[in-house]
Amino acid sequence: MELLIHAWSVFYCVNAVISSDIVSFEANTTLVEDGSAVLLKCLSNNQTLDVNFFKDNIYVGSCGIFDCQVINTAEYITSQNTSSEDYNEHYLTIKHFSKSLAGTYSCISLKTRDSEMVNLTFAAFIKFANLNPTNDPVSVIENTSHQFECETSIGIPYATVKWFKDNRTIDDIADDIDLTHLSTSRHENEVTRSVLQFQPTKADHGMRLFCLANNGGPDIYSIKPVLDVLCKHYIRVLWKG
Repeated sequence: MELLIHAWSVFYCVNAVISSDIVSFEANTTLVEDGSAVLLKCLSNNQTLDVNFFKDNIYVGSCGIFDCQVINTAEYITSQNTSSEDYNEHYLTIKHFSKSLAGTYSCISLKTRDSEMVNLTFAAFIKFANLNPTNDPVSVIENTSHQFECETSIGIPYATVKWFKDNRTIDDIADDIDLTHLSTSRHENEVTRSVLQFQPTKADHGMRLFCLANNGGPDIYSIKPVLDVLCKHYIRVLWKG
């Protein structure tokens, strides 16, 4: 009897997956810049001909057995492809994305209420990461703690900042030395500021120090100034002179 119950449970779970009306719901991107177009694709089994699209539980459009429609043609387009023998493809296109169009989108079967969801986030990708001090080369004293700051442009979501020493091979990132563990970051007014506490040694002379920032778009590099490491003995001689 226990074996029979277990077999029935397995059959029920497998059958539930197979008979799911909405197979998947995906977007071509989930971090979306202002003004960009977004394509959301809802895949349903071939018996599901009627689906509704919602944003934050508010109806925005649908596709049925005969046609598709939307409530706002200035913002959305709906379309579908039902020619496949296995699945139906239903599309919701956002023409020009804006912050007000960010949120949770869902594709729902009209018959069973089976659904899948996608979260779209408004993104303003950072354009620059400024390194201070700006000197190149930048003079530092060996075995003495120095502070460097990296500040990004406005970014949504907030950027993450990493710090590196370039091992005298500016065109080769494979041997860059990660210094991020020596830094702290804070976020304010959609700007990320990271502070690095760095204590150079003689071996760092001639290396380049830089920060790298990213918030979902391309990697943004700061300038890469050369470290001019001055030894303490040399500093004392100059002071006596």
